[in-house]
Amino acid sequence: MLTDVLISPESGGDGCVNNLLKAVLGAAAIAALAVPASGATIFDTGTPTGPGGYSVFYAGPDAYQGEAARFTLVVPTRITGIEAYFGASAAGNDEVDLTLYAAGTTIPGRPFDTEIARRTVTIPSTGPGGWFGSFYDGPLLAAGDYWVTVTVDPGNPNACFCFLLAGGAPQNIPFGAFNNNFSGNNWIERDLEFGFRVFGDAAAAVPEPASWGLMIAGFGIVGSIARRRRSMVSAWSKGSTWSGA
Repeated sequence: MLTDVLISPESGGDGCVNNLLKAVLGAAAIAALAVPASGATIFDTGTPTGPGGYSVFYAGPDAYQGEAARFTLVVPTRITGIEAYFGASAAGNDEVDLTLYAAGTTIPGRPFDTEIARRTVTIPSTGPGGWFGSFYDGPLLAAGDYWVTVTVDPGNPNACFCFLLAGGAPQNIPFGAFNNNFSGNNWIERDLEFGFRVFGDAAAAVPEPASWGLMIAGFGIVGSIARRRRSMVSAWSKGSTWSGA
């Protein structure tokens, strides 16, 4: 004779199981929260409006100039794109480098720290100014400060003689720098107003240990109840009688 108490809708057992399943699925949903939309904007100065700007050029070992901007990542992020707002180049279809660096402790009188990634961009000779850059599956960076430099590679046969980063961006770059070899300077810190923006994806969040614990325990309990039900139904189908009446 079957004397175990079967879980039935009248006893409220299924309601308990349903509530447990809801809690487990809720924990799973929380744990699944991860990245925002792909290619989210991390930093954006807005589009420049001024006709003037900042020159970037290379005309020999003693005649070159570059510009740089610093930005901050508040969480680990995979960089997916870097752009700057250029005017037309002097010669046309010239190439310039956008290089990503880990930020040093100070800028004046010293080069940047470790180079992380470099992309070469071609600037056209005609037409209005525009955003030029590169989108790619870039490196995953820890939270912290980073620099992007706009420079001409003297070893590149397509390096431009001179072009302009248009000025008057709505949001200035409070931590900028320029390199002017005419004055014998390395990178010198200064505010800038050229157009600059960075895109990236925040790294996936790690679920809290409590969420994982709830999911594991909950699935284990639900599985145990399901196995017990199957064994009881099997015994009942073999001739056991219900004694709960």
